[in-house]
Amino acid sequence: MIRFFFLRLLPSFILAFLAFAYIRTQYFKGLKKKSFYKRELVLYFFAGYLACALVSLLTPGTSLENQGLVTGASQSGLVYSALTRLKTGQGISLKPFTTILNYHKYSRGLASFLNLWGNIILFIPYGFLLKLLFKKYQSSRALFATLFLTTVFIESAQLFVNRSVDIDDVILNLLGGFIGALLYREGKKIFPLKKYAR
Repeated sequence: MIRFFFLRLLPSFILAFLAFAYIRTQYFKGLKKKSFYKRELVLYFFAGYLACALVSLLTPGTSLENQGLVTGASQSGLVYSALTRLKTGQGISLKPFTTILNYHKYSRGLASFLNLWGNIILFIPYGFLLKLLFKKYQSSRALFATLFLTTVFIESAQLFVNRSVDIDDVILNLLGGFIGALLYREGKKIFPLKKYAR
């Protein structure tokens, strides 16, 4: 876990942060003029966070290979793997709350924490930062649509990288996003957060 953080997440965050800062200052000066220093830093942080989230969620898994499912390039690669999984249903769970209840009943420790709480925690900043930075996400409908489409896209993409595709991940991600939105709502009562939205 620590190795994954230092070898993948931290470099991803730094690269995305710096790349977005460069692009923003060089090619979107007009937008930058309408902003202010602290908002720009939060935007750069948001870019870094998105890069880390994508790396975390789309790093290829090995659990399906342990079940005997061929996923390598020798069988036409990613598309073949995804089509095989769609046909067999291996690694795909579309029944709500099945995985959550199974982890609660039978699993303890780091695996349970990462699969349940990790999905929630990962999306808390997403819900918070969408509300903080963009006026259109003050609408609960717009926020829900973006959270839902994002998590469905991620789950669909995981089909191609040998990761489980699970409706419970969608539920937990949505819960995390709404917790983030709730934190924003409560935070703006104490801090001047409204000024960040554009």
